Order: sequence, then C-alpha cells, then structure tokens
Amino acid sequence: MPDEGINPAPFPEAAFDVWGWFLQISRGRQSGINGPMALSSTEILAFFQLEGCMPDGWELGAIRALDMVALESMKEAG
Repeated sequence: MPDEGINPAPFPEAAFDVWGWFLQISRGRQSGINGPMALSSTEILAFFQLEGCMPDGWELGAIRALDMVALESMKEAG
C-alpha cells in the first residue's frame, strides 16, 4: 500500500499484454553461477512461437527493459 499522499500512476492498458508475457517468460528464467540470467532471445522466441503470436518491436523492447529492471532488482535483493 502506498504511503498516504502518494498516488501511483495507473497501469497503461497498452502494457497489460507485455507485462503478462514478461511474467510468463520470466518464470522459465535460467540461473547461472552468479544468479539469475538475462532472458535470451531464444527463450523469448520460443515463448512466442508456442503462443502462436509475434509481438511488435516496441513490445519486445519493453520485455527486454523489464528484464533489465528485474535483474537489477534481484541483484539488490541478493
């Protein structure tokens, strides 16, 4: 729950699919000797082939950006 007086921005409707895809792909994330690894292009491609769709370029970019944020967050929590 946010602190009183803080109103988080509403989640953009256009990002719902991207967020859901990221969460699904991320569940299969590989771990290496140094912890969680970045999602590979192969993992992302396989996911979308299995789903039977191909995202737009901005959606792929957003998934990569979310992955970078997630990895940084996992490092900090580490």
